[in-house]
Amino acid sequence: MQFLIFLTLIGYIQCAKIIALFAHTGKSHHMVFEPLLRKLAQNGHHITVVSFFPLKDPPENYQDISLQGIADVGVETFDLEAIEQSLVYHIPIFGEVLKETESMAPFAEMAVDICEKVVKWPTLIKALKQQYDAAIVEVFSSDCMLGLLHVYGIHVPIVGISSSNLVSWAFSRLGLVNNPGYVPIVSAPWTSEMDFVQRMQNTLLAAHNYFWYYYGVQEKERGIIERGYNVSVPLYALSLNFTVLLVNTYHALNGVQYSVPGLIEVGGMHLIDSRRKLPQPQFDPCIRIMAMRYIIFIGVAIGFVNYVHTSRVLGLFAHTGKSHHMVFEPLLKKLAERGHEVTIASFFPLQTPMANYTDVSLQGIADIGVETFDISQVRDSGFLSKIPILEELVKLITTPASLPDVIGICDKVAVWPPLIAALKKNYDVVLLEMFLSDCMLGLVHVHGVEAPIVGLSSTTMIPWANSRIGLLNNPAIVPMGFAPVHRSSLPERMLSTFLYGMMSLVKLYFEYQESAVLQKHYGIHVPLGEVALNTSLILVNAFHPLNGVRETVPAVVEVGGMHLDHSRQQLPKKHSMTDLI
Repeated sequence: MQFLIFLTLIGYIQCAKIIALFAHTGKSHHMVFEPLLRKLAQNGHHITVVSFFPLKDPPENYQDISLQGIADVGVETFDLEAIEQSLVYHIPIFGEVLKETESMAPFAEMAVDICEKVVKWPTLIKALKQQYDAAIVEVFSSDCMLGLLHVYGIHVPIVGISSSNLVSWAFSRLGLVNNPGYVPIVSAPWTSEMDFVQRMQNTLLAAHNYFWYYYGVQEKERGIIERGYNVSVPLYALSLNFTVLLVNTYHALNGVQYSVPGLIEVGGMHLIDSRRKLPQPQFDPCIRIMAMRYIIFIGVAIGFVNYVHTSRVLGLFAHTGKSHHMVFEPLLKKLAERGHEVTIASFFPLQTPMANYTDVSLQGIADIGVETFDISQVRDSGFLSKIPILEELVKLITTPASLPDVIGICDKVAVWPPLIAALKKNYDVVLLEMFLSDCMLGLVHVHGVEAPIVGLSSTTMIPWANSRIGLLNNPAIVPMGFAPVHRSSLPERMLSTFLYGMMSLVKLYFEYQESAVLQKHYGIHVPLGEVALNTSLILVNAFHPLNGVRETVPAVVEVGGMHLDHSRQQLPKKHSMTDLI
């Protein structure tokens, strides 16, 4: 009976009441959002849309709150003639900056004027007095709607939405640090490959935009709302309450920028899903014959598709820790199960061989670390380890002494016959563990293995791997994965920064020594730091709800739980309290 009741209520459970607030008068912006709003209504959600562009044919569950009459609607009309012709804007370096700042000025006036009128707009006030499950708010030139949500006590998850790249003042809303040295302002005519002058211009413009928005828009809107309702409205703090931001971009087209899990690219959201039938092509006889040849060719290609879809994978794992390899083994096995030809060089060959999986055993090169660690020297570090501030510092400084002999392993691996034989073959992709050693990376370079390199990490990102895919590491806000620092206090931030510097020096020492080993055996200099920049992708055994949110780029993919296999084991039967007693 309970199950039947659940089925009858499921139609009510799956839909949500959503309010969507769009205070900008630009038609080009709203055209981006309209398909999403329609689709939400078509999927059964009850959506109330506040905008200057009510639908002519609204679907069921879609309610328009029109703002028409508050301000003139901007339908792709913008008079930039004065800006283009002014001699001031042709001044070297500063002219381009002044032109951009001047083009932004009208948006502030428009936003403040609209806020002044919208705070008492009757139909909007009536809509704000209802209950909602979520709110969608455009992130552009106004935060007035955020203030009204606060005034009317609508404390629901807020989804920000942007029709283009994020404006410079929006980065902080999800904890992103905007670096104008390499992230161009959305309105500027520069790309990510800026020269020095453009970086200066972009930095000046970013600073201007931040203060312009805070004092020219946000503070004025806060004053308008507080005077209208006689309540305190912390508009800047409210702007930090976004749960997620949907951005109409795609990094392959708009360039790679730092991101966090709360920032989701939805490039193409403005496209409509309607399928229109293409017109029938008119071919002359010659083109028909050519088309038939192509069809025959495609048919033959399909016949060979089973041979095309598999890849030759080389996996190189130079670390002796069993706990690391246990993370990677399920992935390696699954690749072989799916038909890929997998060759794995490691200290842990499979106990039960399997098809398509070839082991290149490194056993005998060094002792294997199977969950055994002598940390007595770490625990017994003298009186310094008893001082609270220095306790963790002493432990981490003495930890490198317990690490495997990276240089010694590299010296033997570099001439290990089974490995050298494997490196002389052709591969489609190379999997490399990222930890202490880059010796395997150097061997890939020496033997000319030209294939995309995918880094694997059994933990969260190690700090020296950030630069390999264009990430900047700020140890004051991003603690190292193995450091028990939570970046909450100034001493912890200082400790994290010191540890980052210390471990980076240790890694540079390993890099220098491994490069010397490779030069000794092969007679060529291998710039390991430069070779490491060729990493195409990094798979990290982390998941941000558990390991914390940090800035990232599309080339870093979280695969938390990759060490788990998919075998289904039956859970023990539930025992009653009587059985336990």
